[in-house]
Amino acid sequence: MSLTARIAAAILLLVALTATLSWLVASRLVFRPLVDEVYTAYLHEVAFIGHRIERGADIPQLAEALDLKVTPVRGPPPPHWRAEIVRGRRIFKPPGPRNVLLVETRDGLFQVQRELDLERPGRRLPLAFLSVAVVVMLVAVWIARRGVQPVRVASDAMTRMAGGELDHRLSVSGPPEIRNAADAFNTMADRIAGMLRSEKQLLAGISHELRTPLTRLRLEIELLRDAGADPARLDRMEGDLEQLDDLVGEALELSRLQLGQRPLEREDADLADLAREALERTDLGGRPVTLALAAAPARVDRRLVRRALRNLLANAAKYTPPGTAIEVRSAPGTVEIRDHGPGVPDADLAHLFEPFYRTASGSNRAEGHGLGLMIVQQVMQLHGGRVAAANADPGLSVSLAFPVE
Repeated sequence: MSLTARIAAAILLLVALTATLSWLVASRLVFRPLVDEVYTAYLHEVAFIGHRIERGADIPQLAEALDLKVTPVRGPPPPHWRAEIVRGRRIFKPPGPRNVLLVETRDGLFQVQRELDLERPGRRLPLAFLSVAVVVMLVAVWIARRGVQPVRVASDAMTRMAGGELDHRLSVSGPPEIRNAADAFNTMADRIAGMLRSEKQLLAGISHELRTPLTRLRLEIELLRDAGADPARLDRMEGDLEQLDDLVGEALELSRLQLGQRPLEREDADLADLAREALERTDLGGRPVTLALAAAPARVDRRLVRRALRNLLANAAKYTPPGTAIEVRSAPGTVEIRDHGPGVPDADLAHLFEPFYRTASGSNRAEGHGLGLMIVQQVMQLHGGRVAAANADPGLSVSLAFPVE
């Protein structure tokens, strides 16, 4: 049950209890004694009418003066009517309406009827309480919705921050409690954004500074090669340097994307053409490629999308056995790359785009450094799109979905 429903239900329960107690108090302690007092006075009035009739009063004139209907009754009173002695005179009361009575005189029975229905207010009282309860119920729902509105706003702000909108803040307005909560949230968001930005700036700075010693190491390798050092050892050292240089390059690219140092340069492009360009610039180790490229116009940053596609193609080449094709498909708004490798355990699919993540099945054969797929995810987030991975049986399929404008 939602918080709004709970608050509304609590208010309604309180109103129902209050209305029930009010009705009991009003009917038992106020209305019922008042009706009994009026009915007693009515009995005395009927007894007085009986005395006046015995003394020869004009019955129509008496009835008009007292605003009553007085009519003679032939025969005995109904057996289910109860008799009561009031001021020395016997009066018969019916079990139903209390506005009709019979008074006994020496001239016989006379029926006295008053237009006032003493029970009518009692019958209308529950309806009045019900009407009030309906009105209060509507007000309760309105109060509940207004009461939880700050919670909804805060929940939306947290969701947006979790989605990467670190600059989103709450408006500091309303009652003191709401203002304090909004101010605390904004302070927390500022600190988180500052910590993340400092971390990304540190990563960017380290990645940039590593380029200089890597260049010097390459120069030293070339000097050692000219001096006649063991070529095999130098080749291994150079391979390690290339892998380290790739890691630094991807870390630097990732930090720049996250810091927003390079704004998107969107332009009209065809995703199929970008896939062909990425294929030309990626070493697939001689693996064949099966193309199913349809026109897929989109407005994107061509360089970033090519980078994302190259990362996916390089990742597919690592896991596709030699001689097995890599499939590349495009459709309006989407590009899909599929390998024919071992696939990924279902439990690992949600973690593929985390940095430096290794699956249990692929940790032994992976030669990368765990940032390629994270860069792909960052590129898609900047474009407002999404990336999804799924087992294709056999192999793994990764699709990029761009917003269609």
